[in-house]
Amino acid sequence: MASSEVSICNLALTRLKAKRISDITSKGPEAELCNQYYAITRDELIANYDWHFTIGRIVLASISEPTLSEFVYKYQLPINPACIKVLNLIDVYSGTYTKLIAKWIIEGDQLHCNESPCAIRYKKQITNTDKFPVLFKKALALRLAMEMCMKLTQDAGLYQIVTQEYVAAYQTAITHEGSWSRNPDEPEKEWV
Repeated sequence: MASSEVSICNLALTRLKAKRISDITSKGPEAELCNQYYAITRDELIANYDWHFTIGRIVLASISEPTLSEFVYKYQLPINPACIKVLNLIDVYSGTYTKLIAKWIIEGDQLHCNESPCAIRYKKQITNTDKFPVLFKKALALRLAMEMCMKLTQDAGLYQIVTQEYVAAYQTAITHEGSWSRNPDEPEKEWV
């Protein structure tokens, strides 16, 4: 399966029966559309679901300046890779990262809360295609094909087919994601 931005773009272009590219920044309508749509399409797909490869945990660095809010502490959110969503605060002392029920807000690139120290479970902005699972890559390629289809082919029938293929690939990827974790409140089923 594709393992670079160009490979993922070429999967999309191949699906559209369009000319393949050797570089996302080269000249020509295919490369220009890939360059225009790849990053935004990737980021949109990542933002729409909490994919396992985007989840991280970190103890945040405290910021010493006053909070000027109803919260006592403020912390710098991760920047490399960037934090695009805080999923929850976690208990640093338990060693098990137990979820806390705590109030917090995000302002800019800072988290404000009354917890010290503060650790979070968060979604990272992942751009390295080597980290993408194969089913995510397939869904991304088909979504990219959707974005470029009418501009490259002017074929509404092909657009409908690619859209259906994308929806199926996205659902398959999400279904597979469900196998990466288990709800701790759900009792384990006995094998017969």
